[in-house]
Amino acid sequence: MRIFWTAMCGICSFGWLISLPAQALQSSIIDYLESRGGCHSLSMMTFDSELSNAQFVVRNNKGVPKLFGRPADEISEAEVDQVVRYGQDCISRRSNNSDGYFSRYFDRLRGNLMAIVDAGKSTVRQERETAEAKARLLEQEAVVSRRREDQHAAELVQEARQSAARKLENEKREREESERQLRLSREHAEQDQSATADLRKQLEIERRNLEEATKIAEGARREREVVELELSRVRQQREEMKSKPQSSAPPPVTSFADVKPTSSQPEKSDLKSSNTEGSEAEGVNARTITSDNHFGCRSWDTYERLGTIAASGDRAAFGRLLTSAVLGADCTLWKKSAKVFVDDGGFASSCIRKAGDTFCYWTANEAIRRIQ
Repeated sequence: MRIFWTAMCGICSFGWLISLPAQALQSSIIDYLESRGGCHSLSMMTFDSELSNAQFVVRNNKGVPKLFGRPADEISEAEVDQVVRYGQDCISRRSNNSDGYFSRYFDRLRGNLMAIVDAGKSTVRQERETAEAKARLLEQEAVVSRRREDQHAAELVQEARQSAARKLENEKREREESERQLRLSREHAEQDQSATADLRKQLEIERRNLEEATKIAEGARREREVVELELSRVRQQREEMKSKPQSSAPPPVTSFADVKPTSSQPEKSDLKSSNTEGSEAEGVNARTITSDNHFGCRSWDTYERLGTIAASGDRAAFGRLLTSAVLGADCTLWKKSAKVFVDDGGFASSCIRKAGDTFCYWTANEAIRRIQ
């Protein structure tokens, strides 16, 4: 009986579809299903696939879902009922399952399809509301923009007025500054004229002083020439007196060479022997400087300090200390080939003195060599 009534419902549904207008049939979902093979290829998997795709779109907010080739928001409840009856009729004719199973499946299918349709309409409604809200927002932004433009235009006008006022104020200030500069220029010109007059007076005084100084210098030069002539004459007379025979009075002693041998002094042969010994001793201690790049210091502390700084590589500190020591006469810079004498010798340094000095300078041994 259930199969009979199912078949009868299917026939009634099919007859109801036939009674629809041609335009409605062309745009209905049944046309979509018929284009996909109609009842021969229709199954529950077809509905499940359509439902699954639509539910995926709804769950992921992908926009308006589609059902049977049409946007879900365009499908009416009557069309959903039409699709359910069409599917139930097709599948019931090809299946041996009970009518209760198909009835429960298509009841669930209808509920799910209506949920998709409602979701599509809700999405469309939300999109429309969003579009309207955006339109209102754009209108508000346009109003705000116009207000801002009006405010900006007012600000530009105000700024132009202020700029004109500042320009007038600047012109007034520049005019006053120009007048002040003119007054200062006049004052400076008067001061320059006064200073020029004073300089001319001073120049005249300096010229007279120079003339007087020139006259004094000329007189001093002439006086010096006279004195030099007198000194030359006196020296000539002294030379003439020296060339005359000496009197019996002993001459004054002016140097060590003028001392004559006496009983208490050695004879000439003894002096010669003594000089020979002195020369030999001088040859032993005599040295010569090897180059110009050496220094010596009287104080061992200063010499050692300079050596320590030189070993550290601090050329600036070495130069400052050596310059200070040389200017203070504590150190000296040796000249190449200078003759010196060794007073105290060491392994790396020796204390050497210049000829005629009574003090010696500590110097590196590489700076001196024995005279050959």
